[in-house]
Amino acid sequence: AMLSPAPPENPRRAPIQSRAQLTVSAIFEATAQIVDSEGVEALSTNKVAKKAGFSIGTLYQYFRSKEAIIAAMSQRAQRDLRSEEHTSELQSHS
Repeated sequence: AMLSPAPPENPRRAPIQSRAQLTVSAIFEATAQIVDSEGVEALSTNKVAKKAGFSIGTLYQYFRSKEAIIAAMSQRAQRDLRSEEHTSELQSHS
């Protein structure tokens, strides 16, 4: 019989982040810092790229506009909230 592959360990705990994930995280971090210090009106893709240390071309590979960055950040925040609730449920049962 074929052996079924073992289920992957919790993928969120993977120690090795892909370059894409690290780049997106840096873009989110830079965006948050600009919004915190200057307000959302001051946000621009050029400022984000500069603060994150990327060329604008690199940023555009991931996000076409500042609106796209903000939308992705809010989606990630909602997902993180949901997965944290799920994680604490799992821990309270063990």
